[in-house]
Amino acid sequence: GEAFHYNVCQLAGYGRPGGHWMWRADPEMGGGVLYDLGCHNIDLALWLNGPIQSVCATWKNTVPEREDRGLSSPQMRPTVCNDTLAFLAEYENGCEGIFHISWTAPGDRIMRHELAGRDGILTLSLYHDVWRNGLAGCRAGEPQQQPLPVPDDIQPAIPRDVATDEKREKALQAFRFRSSSLVRAFIDAIADDLPIGPDFAAGHETQRVMDAVLLSAAERRWVALSEFP
Repeated sequence: GEAFHYNVCQLAGYGRPGGHWMWRADPEMGGGVLYDLGCHNIDLALWLNGPIQSVCATWKNTVPEREDRGLSSPQMRPTVCNDTLAFLAEYENGCEGIFHISWTAPGDRIMRHELAGRDGILTLSLYHDVWRNGLAGCRAGEPQQQPLPVPDDIQPAIPRDVATDEKREKALQAFRFRSSSLVRAFIDAIADDLPIGPDFAAGHETQRVMDAVLLSAAERRWVALSEFP
C-alpha cells in the first residue's frame, strides 16, 4: 500500500567514550559517522523507498578527544567529526522518514529499517553477524509483527548452521568471498563488462543526501536536494 513512514536506526558502540583514536574520527580520512555508517543506510533507504527530496538534520560530537595508542608515546588527539546524528527526510513519494545513526551507543551493533504504509509494515533487522539478519512484518488489522521466512535462494552464500566458531567463520568468509556473494558478483561484473548495481549514479545520489544533511546541520534549516544538482 501507500508508504507513510520509513524509519532508520543504526547504533554501534565502537566509538563510545573511553575508546581509542581511530581513522574514522578524522575529518580528512573518515569524515565521521555519517560517512562511515550513514551512507549505507541512506543507500538502502533510497533503493527500497525511492528518492529523498529534503532533509532537516542535527549532529553532535560527544567524544571531542581520544587517545591515539598507535604512537610510540600515546597522547590525546582531538576529534571534530560527527559521532551521532539524526535527520528528518521527506521522500518524493510523500513518505516521511527519520534517521538516527550513532557510534556511541553501548552494546551490539544493530541496523534497523522500518517501512509502514496503508496496508502493513515491514521491519528489516541487520546485525554485524550477518547470519542473524531478520525480516518481520504484519498486514493492517493483524495484532503484531511476526518473523517472516527468508528463502535460502536469497542468501545462498551464507550457511544457516553457525552453531560453532568454525562454522561462523565459514559463514563470514562465504558472505565476503564466495562466488554467489555481492563482492564476487561485483568483481565478475567488472571483469565481464556486465551491468553493475549499485552503480556510480546510486553512489552520487547517496552523496547528495549526505551533503544536504551536513548543510542542514550547519545552517539549522530544511535543505532541498535540488540545492545539489
